Amino acid sequence: MTDLPIKEADIRKIYDQSAEKARRLQKLIRRAEEVCQTLDGRVSGAQRDLNQSKEGLYVDIRELLKSGMSSSQVREELGVSEAEVSLVERVAYR
Repeated sequence: MTDLPIKEADIRKIYDQSAEKARRLQKLIRRAEEVCQTLDGRVSGAQRDLNQSKEGLYVDIRELLKSGMSSSQVREELGVSEAEVSLVERVAYR
């Protein structure tokens, strides 16, 4: 087996990239758990959760629906799927 020279800087770069990916995965896991809890009915205030969405997509969907747009118009306007619009309709209008 040959020894490959690996520089400390290369190892640090790989470590930093791995750490950043781990942080992103943890953030996605937390967000997925919150969505699951909301959909399972274990969290009250689904409206609050929608308002706190960082991306704001669900808030935008809800606002367009409240303004009188049809589901198909919302899908076309925001480029979202029917399932996403349906999800917001079910959660926001409980």
